[in-house]
Amino acid sequence: MRGVARNGLLTQPWAWPNVTGMTTTKPGLLLCSICALTLASACASSTAPSDATAAAIAAAAAPAPAPAPAVPSSSTIHNAITTVLSGLTAAINGTKSGKDAGPVSTERFRFGPTLVNGKTPVTQCNANGSACTIDFNETFSPPATACADGGVSTTSATLVGRISGSSSSLSGTLNLNVQSVFAGCSAAGWITNTNPPFTTRGDMTFFANHTRLNLVMSGGMVLTNAPGFPNGRAACVTNSAILQWDDITGNWANSGSIDCTPGGSFKF
Repeated sequence: MRGVARNGLLTQPWAWPNVTGMTTTKPGLLLCSICALTLASACASSTAPSDATAAAIAAAAAPAPAPAPAVPSSSTIHNAITTVLSGLTAAINGTKSGKDAGPVSTERFRFGPTLVNGKTPVTQCNANGSACTIDFNETFSPPATACADGGVSTTSATLVGRISGSSSSLSGTLNLNVQSVFAGCSAAGWITNTNPPFTTRGDMTFFANHTRLNLVMSGGMVLTNAPGFPNGRAACVTNSAILQWDDITGNWANSGSIDCTPGGSFKF
């Protein structure tokens, strides 16, 4: 039924047209129903966040990742290697310095300590002294070297063998064995320990008044920064390390490396 017009306006009674799904014929109830649906939809949105929002919330709640382990600097590793090589050079010079073999010795060839266990070196010569031999059984063990922030590094060596010759020529082979050790050697925030000790072995050969060294180095070291944060550790090992020297060139000709994980490879 349509309403009666009064002064151009509709008045009750009148029928509200049916809306699909709605049974009420009262406008007030329909408006309330629409409002209820709108509010329900809004509430549903606020309680069901999007996937991106959920992921962001989960990420914020997750614990922070642990910091990457610390790695010793190249200079720290290089300094440790230099200490080993310096000790090796000192051992070579220390075991062959100043040994007087009579006719066998010239100023150019002086080997080992002047005295062996407080006695003159064992030298044997023929009747006229034109040909002699000298036996070597030398040791080198200087005091330990203190590291910058504690701990020590040490070097010890032996040189064993026999040299034969005259005042004009020498020949023979001596066996060299050098051991280098780091014991809690602390510097630049890192502590170095050999594991196992660096060991350098090989021959010192004399021929036609020339000297040649052929040496092989093995061993390794571990560097840690404890109690630093974040904690760091690097393990270093020798890799086909061959050290060669001769007095003709006066230079070292080396090959191989010391490889550190992490830290990289250091060529000889």
